[in-house]
Amino acid sequence: MYMPFRVSVLRSERITPNFQRVTFTGVDQMGPARVTRDLRIKIIIPGLKGLPDLPAGPEGIQVRRALPEDERGIMRTYSVRDFRRPEDPNQASQNRAELDIDFVLHTDEHGQSGPASRWAEEAKPGDELLVIAPSIDDDSGAGIEFSPGDCKTVQLYGDETALPAIAKTLSEWPEGTTGEAFIEVPTEADKQSVDAPDGVRIHWLVRESENADHGDLLISALEAAASAAQSGSEPGDQPQLDASSDDASAMVWETPQFSRNGEDLAPVEDAEADDVYYWIAGESGAVTAMRRLLVQGRGVPRQCVSFMGYWKKGVAHKS
Repeated sequence: MYMPFRVSVLRSERITPNFQRVTFTGVDQMGPARVTRDLRIKIIIPGLKGLPDLPAGPEGIQVRRALPEDERGIMRTYSVRDFRRPEDPNQASQNRAELDIDFVLHTDEHGQSGPASRWAEEAKPGDELLVIAPSIDDDSGAGIEFSPGDCKTVQLYGDETALPAIAKTLSEWPEGTTGEAFIEVPTEADKQSVDAPDGVRIHWLVRESENADHGDLLISALEAAASAAQSGSEPGDQPQLDASSDDASAMVWETPQFSRNGEDLAPVEDAEADDVYYWIAGESGAVTAMRRLLVQGRGVPRQCVSFMGYWKKGVAHKS
């Protein structure tokens, strides 16, 4: 069950030109109980009236919703980059659980930073925010979309906003599974040290080197991989790919467990060992184009794909 945790900054560091890593304490009772993988959590940063004073249990979420808008703080969604628990959380010791969140430092077309990245750049030890996350005993899997089922081959595609989720998923990789991870970043200097498990290759796609637009390199990589997997397809059978969307503000979110478009769901268990599972996250227009390629162009069944629009170009995030 998700609930708010008031956390404190332990340290904040610029790890690459476009990433700020902030480490938090105060997460000893934060979950989930089992694997974290691509878990989504919410953060609430102080607004003009500071942080809301929320009760610690799950009712805290409802309390926030009832507050006037200018008292709620500013909420954004992030992935867990790392979560370190003490070996024995029930044993009194100096060791405390630590949560790492990597903030992408980006600006809009006017050169303005978003409130979360601006907060991260200025964060100093002792600063507080709220994290809405599962409790320590939550084993429901809520907020985790990585669901390969019985598939023994997995392909991950994501831009810099998906890099933390990809890295954490690779650190908790299912045994006996092979695959590839394609990660698109702004510059060569934004490549990070990511440990790949045995049988997994990491491919870094650098937009600066190719003078590419956001998502273009991921789309090209998926086209190449899909063509290699089904080399007998006729070019005329393939959909026209671009990063546009019919709905200018809609964020694509289609996984085996959930459909934002209201599509029929298929049990993850229907995926077979010989199937390839695709996990794709990043800019929504690019993710939509990649979904079109796999589902419409290649007929990949929905139990073998998770498509997640983490953000959308030109569309402001709503708290």
